[in-house]
Amino acid sequence: TSRKSFLFLSIPIFKVLSVARAESNALALKQQFHSPAFLFPAKMSMESTYADCCVNLKDSMFQGVYHDKPRHAPDFHLVLQRARDNGVNTILGVSGSLQDSRETTELAQEHPGIFATVGVHPTRVGELEESENPEGVLDELAALAADPKNKVVAVGEIGLDYDRLQFCPKEVQLKWFDRLLDLADRCKLPVVYHNRNTGGDFE
Repeated sequence: TSRKSFLFLSIPIFKVLSVARAESNALALKQQFHSPAFLFPAKMSMESTYADCCVNLKDSMFQGVYHDKPRHAPDFHLVLQRARDNGVNTILGVSGSLQDSRETTELAQEHPGIFATVGVHPTRVGELEESENPEGVLDELAALAADPKNKVVAVGEIGLDYDRLQFCPKEVQLKWFDRLLDLADRCKLPVVYHNRNTGGDFE
């Protein structure tokens, strides 16, 4: 699968979360995202409504933990309330592993304004490499994406990260980047890309 076949766009100037894999799939993706009426309830005006298109909802900071040290009580519910109070009505929770994908889709089920991605971050694809059943991991990600109640609208966060090769070697990242693009193609979903200091390898 060509890496140029996928596109994920955030268009804050229009205050709308927009996703498109290709022109031929644009209508289907718009329907999957349900419609502007779903993203922007009647009680809220277009002028005061925003979408945050990339949030690591399972980050330990939402549980009050910073650099492995507890600093305060979990405040995820307060973060969501502050977002709503300031017009952030739609949030895309991005995933970095199979476990992240499971937990982020659970949040999407629980909260009307939260959508989810499924995928494995480039610094964590070593989990796939070391898995006894990597195909089973990909199959479970596909199953999560296929379940409508999970509100999965993209595959990600996937890509390449050469600034942090201490977490995962370049060759392993390249191998699984292509496999995860195949997953996006299999699921007929757009991609949330991660690209850090990769030069032409990302093309």
